[in-house]
Amino acid sequence: DVNPNNFKFKLKVAGNYNVYNALAAAAAAQALGVGKRQITYSLNHFLGIRGRMEEVESKLNFRTIVDFAHTPNSIEQALTALKQSQPKGAKLIAVFGAAGNRDKTKRPKMGEAAAKYADVCVLTAEDPRSEKVEKICTQIAAGITKLGKKEGVDFFNVYDRAKAINFAVKMAKKGDIVVTLGKSHEKSMAYGKKEYPWDEFAA
Repeated sequence: DVNPNNFKFKLKVAGNYNVYNALAAAAAAQALGVGKRQITYSLNHFLGIRGRMEEVESKLNFRTIVDFAHTPNSIEQALTALKQSQPKGAKLIAVFGAAGNRDKTKRPKMGEAAAKYADVCVLTAEDPRSEKVEKICTQIAAGITKLGKKEGVDFFNVYDRAKAINFAVKMAKKGDIVVTLGKSHEKSMAYGKKEYPWDEFAA
C-alpha cells in the first residue's frame, strides 16, 4: 500500500481527485516493481492529458477550461476543483449536455451536481444521436430547478454547442471561469447516425 504520509510528491495537475488518482497509480506501479524514485519523478513531472482539466491559452481576462467530465460524480469533482481556485466575486460558468441514446437517469443528477457548484449552467448538445437536444436539456434542467435555480438567470438552454460556448464566453467577466464539459478531446459530434467534425478547443 502507498502511504501518503511518507510518499511525497507535488502534482502539476489540479483537483483533490487527482491526488487519489496519483496514489492509485503509485500503488499500481509499486506492485509492478517500479521504484519509488521513478514513481515520484513521474508524478512530479506529469502535466496531464489532452482535454482533462486543460486550460485553453488565450488573452482573455478570464479562464477557459476543457474537461471530459460527463457523469454526476465527475462533474462534481471537476467543478469542486475549479471552485477552489475561483477568485472571490467571480463566477464559475459550466457548459455541458448529455449523450443521446445513453443512460437517461443520470441527466437530472448531472444537472443537480452542476447546479451545486457552478454559478451559471449553459445546457447544450453532447452527441444527441437520435434524441432531441431540447428533450435532453429539459431532463438535465430538472435537476437544476430541483435546487431552486431559475432558467434565464441561473441556467440557459443554447442547443448548438458552438453557440453555447460563445454564449458563455460573452457572458464571462474578469476573473470568471468558463468550463466546457463532456466532449473534451473527441473529434466528432453525433447527430442521428452521422458523425460530424468537432473540435472543442476551436469552438
